[in-house]
Amino acid sequence: MVRKLVASGVVPGILSGMVSGVLSIGIGSLIGMWAISASVGLETELGFDGPLRVLLFGAAFGSLGGLIFQIGVGTGRMPRLFATRGATFGLLLFIVLIPFVPANSFHDADSVSLAISVFGLVFVGYGFLLDLLLNEFKGSARSEQENSCRASYKEVQFIQQYLREE
Repeated sequence: MVRKLVASGVVPGILSGMVSGVLSIGIGSLIGMWAISASVGLETELGFDGPLRVLLFGAAFGSLGGLIFQIGVGTGRMPRLFATRGATFGLLLFIVLIPFVPANSFHDADSVSLAISVFGLVFVGYGFLLDLLLNEFKGSARSEQENSCRASYKEVQFIQQYLREE
């Protein structure tokens, strides 16, 4: 059962999502909240409980996002370009979450635009890191036989030329 979950990509998706969620959503959100509150002149006293909750939220949300991303990649419903696939996913995730932000969270229009910029970058970074970790996870799990079945660029050109001549 566990082997099937690993082979299907569920476990790699969840683990990659958790790690990238803690690193980018958790830590990035802490840095973003500190920067935004410092820019509008508010004190930033989070204590121990606040950052821990943000990191746990990053891990939980990142795991869920990793699972969704893995399902989307596995079914082929996301673009294949490496850099844009993860970044696009992160941006879409951020856009979906914008309506859930409480209206009284911001003091003025400047803090709203700053928050959108900072947290937009945090989520784009999350998606990029998630895609990077999943590709690394897949690369380390790939067998030698699968690696030996790849054709080089010259071999592909030769095959294409051969097919054109027929």
